[in-house]
Amino acid sequence: MKTLLGFVLMVVGAYSQQLDVYSEFRLDGPGREIISPAVGRNAFSTFRVVVNLPVGKSYELHLADNPDKAFQYTLYKEAGDKMDKVSMPYNGSMGERKVETFLLDMWVAAGAPVRRVRVEAQLKVDDRWVIYPIEVRVMAATVPKLTEWKGLPGYLCGKAENTQVATNTPRGLVQRNVAQDMLLAKALDAEQGRRVVQGAVLMALGITDAPAWCAAKSVKLENPEQYLRVRDYLLRTALH
Repeated sequence: MKTLLGFVLMVVGAYSQQLDVYSEFRLDGPGREIISPAVGRNAFSTFRVVVNLPVGKSYELHLADNPDKAFQYTLYKEAGDKMDKVSMPYNGSMGERKVETFLLDMWVAAGAPVRRVRVEAQLKVDDRWVIYPIEVRVMAATVPKLTEWKGLPGYLCGKAENTQVATNTPRGLVQRNVAQDMLLAKALDAEQGRRVVQGAVLMALGITDAPAWCAAKSVKLENPEQYLRVRDYLLRTALH
């Protein structure tokens, strides 16, 4: 990994270049930029790294953290509903599209100390750099071992769901992350009572009529990033 290069954003020549980091949720338009995400221990967290450059431009994508090797990282290049694991640093060249997206999958060990870790996505074009820094907040919350795969419908509505989902697609990573969260919610149920936790989850989602939401033919959120409020609540509330 490259050493940390600081907060300086360097502009390349007369053309524009851009590097952004978003949540793992795929949206039609720009999503919530990630600056200081909270993450649980014994769990994966995923971020979408977006490179925006002129057609035909070559680049290198690097990653750095401080403390060094604080987490385990896997980088995937996204291609529609598929993704390919790539090595870091990644050497690429823009094709006909001006935007390429990557999924940065980050594993936080169960014994990771509660602290803040600086992680930088680093884009090198010619001899210039663009840096996107995030401050990852490792929370005390430790996610139970992933033994069941339930999403919001499974937790809130008791609907039957797959026991396991393939994680070799972008959608699979999202479903795995949500399943982790629901296990954390289930653990909180035992400590604080299901009514308390479920009520907080519903409030975070802006759902005022849970039975009607559960009874709908398709239970989904208008904006997938609403779900991030649920994750924030669970990570803040779980103390171990």
